[in-house]
Amino acid sequence: MSEDDYRKVKYYFKPDSLFDICKDLLSTYDVSLIDRLPQGLIDAFNSDGVHTNARTCSNGRKVLQKLIYNYYNKTPRPIARFISGPKNLTVHWHSFYNKLIYVFGEAHVEKTNCLEKFQEKKLLSDDIIPIEEYLKHLYTDPYVFIDLFAEFPAIKRGHSEYDPDIINFKPFIPKNHTLYNLFETFKYCVNPKTRHSEVCQVGRMHFFDVRTYNPSVSEYTTTMSRLFVDFNRGSGGTDQYINDTLVGWKKTLVYIQSFFIPTINLDKANEFFNVYILNNQYNVHELNTLVNTEQGDNLRPILQEFIREEIRKSIISASEVVKENIIALAKYDRNIFLTTKSLPIGVRQSFEIFQKFLTTVVAITADVYMLSRIFKKFNLAKAGFQGAIEGDQPDEAHNIIIYGGDQHSQRCRRFLISLGFEEVGKTGQAEKDRDNDSCIDMKHIRQPFFTVDSPEPNPHEHDYQFNYNHTYDFRQESWDPMIIV
Repeated sequence: MSEDDYRKVKYYFKPDSLFDICKDLLSTYDVSLIDRLPQGLIDAFNSDGVHTNARTCSNGRKVLQKLIYNYYNKTPRPIARFISGPKNLTVHWHSFYNKLIYVFGEAHVEKTNCLEKFQEKKLLSDDIIPIEEYLKHLYTDPYVFIDLFAEFPAIKRGHSEYDPDIINFKPFIPKNHTLYNLFETFKYCVNPKTRHSEVCQVGRMHFFDVRTYNPSVSEYTTTMSRLFVDFNRGSGGTDQYINDTLVGWKKTLVYIQSFFIPTINLDKANEFFNVYILNNQYNVHELNTLVNTEQGDNLRPILQEFIREEIRKSIISASEVVKENIIALAKYDRNIFLTTKSLPIGVRQSFEIFQKFLTTVVAITADVYMLSRIFKKFNLAKAGFQGAIEGDQPDEAHNIIIYGGDQHSQRCRRFLISLGFEEVGKTGQAEKDRDNDSCIDMKHIRQPFFTVDSPEPNPHEHDYQFNYNHTYDFRQESWDPMIIV
């Protein structure tokens, strides 16, 4: 089989025998690969009359047994005309990394717009399925082990469950946000106290929003954590709150010198945010897992360099407007507020612009964590759930879904493209005049997801240029709401 032929199938080796299919299943936990066997071998693998069959292949692996059972019982998988919630979806495949990745991006809006966006199609309610329902059906009795990475808040290190105030995660306010509904659907399988449930064992659920938990690793990160939380807590706040935040920020010369000076100097700003983002303890742990693979690849320096460039571009694009506004904040005179009980002209605007700048750059913290986990080797010596035998999960993520704000999704797509991933499907767009879109047409996306022909490119009649380089202007839209504490 030629190299070109390999790109037309889902994994490196075509399983011409039951031994080959067993080897591939133990590596990927993707039972849809059985479809590529001749019908006689498909039947033989499910019988008791051959030495290499489903029972001997799984060899007590509860998860693999369940996936194979689901395959032969042909449990239905979802097919949708339209999905509400995301504004776009891109599909990426790489034969070397052996990964098929669906990347959903959303706008964190409160109301979906399927009926308005596609009014000429005269949609009925049955034509539309919310993303949380679609993914729930995909995870119900699957025969592919799926890793879902969602913009859920991190669980504090050392804690065994989410804190009770997690509902204060800002995209969950009000509760009709899609991200809130998705979290409610899947948090059971994220929370360490409940994720051992049988319904959670046939896939892995990953949070990736680690921004708020950045234990002190240097003076920079301590200062940044304080400023970031303070400024985002003040979103839409009263004049009194903004005054209190600014006064608290300016209490000591340490805070002024460690933030004001770096922000108006591009080199120091780069250093500042590199330390804050790459030294986040969640990220340090995940980056350390990106060791050399059997193929001789080492993604840690590649990812770190990519992130540094993303930070640099974000700072350069915002430098002038940030300079103007941080100077206004640094010169803030509390005595005016004490006298008038109102903020001086322009202070609120400068506060909100600076707040959005912080949010935009600090959002990169979450993407380091997400991208590291997508490519990491999992420690299978640690049981994936209570009662599991050692190794009863794939040691890498092969069948992947990413769901988050489109700022995160765009950065993820750029990294995948930089690694040579092939675009094999797309719908929707990432562009300025579609910022509030929250519905996608699935006509040209191969369904069900994660079938053996999923890595095939989408039909040419729907070919168009997806804008992978589009970035969101923090001055126009608060694209990535943060935490209220």
